[in-house]
Amino acid sequence: PRRLGVEAAVAKYLALAAVTRLGATAVWLDLDVYVRSDPSQLIRDALARKSFPELLFARHLNTESLSPAVMVARGSEEATGLLMRYAGWLRENPYLLDHQGWDQFLENRYGDYAAGFDYQGRNITVENDKGPSHSFLPQGPLPHVPYATLGDELFGSGDGWRGPEDGPALFHFWGANETQEELFN
Repeated sequence: PRRLGVEAAVAKYLALAAVTRLGATAVWLDLDVYVRSDPSQLIRDALARKSFPELLFARHLNTESLSPAVMVARGSEEATGLLMRYAGWLRENPYLLDHQGWDQFLENRYGDYAAGFDYQGRNITVENDKGPSHSFLPQGPLPHVPYATLGDELFGSGDGWRGPEDGPALFHFWGANETQEELFN
């Protein structure tokens, strides 16, 4: 759906950038993310890591891909600039889901969408060197903005989690066949 002429996926990153531009930390949760407990302190701890990440992403148990189902952006110029550039890139590549772009955009070579070829034979490497690309990365060098994934105590999904036995603070219902009652009681 479009709101005021802007695709929803593009609007997501424009909204995050508007918050970070004000110097505040922005947090995005997809509608299929269940908040089991207050994640505020865990998010602050994750942003305080030695690597000083500008962005935090969810990561499902069975993949190394970055998932913006849960996304945290530090209130900084670096995060704001990257979010604005990503929104512009999504606008230019409207056929691509935002979930499929972050691996390429941040050169996450271990992700499902940045190494080799996909099931249809399209080049999905972070380099444009092996034939027709799945998407077209922006011209010029990509920003090297530090990022990290949310810890196991903070995030889990239908494919499982490695955190505490009582479950993570945030649960993405991607891949879950069970009901909330079956998973959490």
